[in-house]
Amino acid sequence: MEKITDIVFDKIVDQILDLACGKTKTEIENLMNQNRNQKILEHCMKKIADSDWFKNEFPNVEFCLDHNSIYSIDDKKIRIGLEKRKITENITEVVRHCFISDNDDITRISEMVTEQYIQQAKTTMQLYEIIEHQQRNYENLDGAIKDVKQIIISNKRKEEKLLLEKEQLLKQELSNEVKNYIFDMMNRYLYFIYKCSPEMENPSRCAEFDVVQLMQVKIKEVIDSINSYVNNDFCEKGVRVFSANGLRHVEEDVDYFKFMEFGFKNAILEDTRKILDTETYVYLLRVRNALNGPLFPSLYEMGQYNIINCKKISIDVDCFRKELYSLGENILRLSKKFQE
Repeated sequence: MEKITDIVFDKIVDQILDLACGKTKTEIENLMNQNRNQKILEHCMKKIADSDWFKNEFPNVEFCLDHNSIYSIDDKKIRIGLEKRKITENITEVVRHCFISDNDDITRISEMVTEQYIQQAKTTMQLYEIIEHQQRNYENLDGAIKDVKQIIISNKRKEEKLLLEKEQLLKQELSNEVKNYIFDMMNRYLYFIYKCSPEMENPSRCAEFDVVQLMQVKIKEVIDSINSYVNNDFCEKGVRVFSANGLRHVEEDVDYFKFMEFGFKNAILEDTRKILDTETYVYLLRVRNALNGPLFPSLYEMGQYNIINCKKISIDVDCFRKELYSLGENILRLSKKFQE
């Protein structure tokens, strides 16, 4: 039996020639089906004529391929469903044109060609069925892959949406937590500047109002007019503190250094440690560096009571104004950051 590789080679050559002529896929398929049996018959005749055993068996037979005779055969006369004897009868005249002999060898050669033709035609049909089956499998697999891809994309989008919702919820909860520390920092800054509880008006006059926004307005007023709040006697004035003891409100005067160290510096530093948002880290560092600077020494911690008890303290007013302006500005930026 002829090798399948030979059949495949011939079919590939035919397809390449058709493609080279600029045919469409449909045109190529039509050309492949057109004269398919005649092509197989032609191929069988050439293989037989070129074989050594044929040349030895029929030394007086000359092979001359007659394309017109082969392709003039009706498909119905060489279809695989016919009896072998009938196919032999139908191709005998064509064999006679291609295999020229003085002896009566045509009948035998026709039988040989028929035998070879039927085998190769069946093999070709099987090959076509395999290719079509593989093509269907590929199309089914390709469709399945697309379906799976769509499912993966859909699930990915759902996961991303859920993750975004979780991030937004976490950010909101974190913002609510951080706002308490920001509020405390703003309040202590205003206490430190005003030396008492700052007076703030609610422009809306309604029960619901944002205290942080009111403090932002107040801090902006302070830093814009810092010169009027910070003078030579800034460190000599104590701070009037209002605190709650249950339902009772307690009011007391606290000297400057004690409030500066415990009610202002240490308290705000503690607030900054509880804010973990990395985007605001620059503002936090600026606040911490200012409070840890020389203008706000921890005199009680160091036991420097001689300075604390000193009645007349000379300060660099410009330096104080600049540092408190910068400190208020960064606290203000922090508060606005968590309102975004």
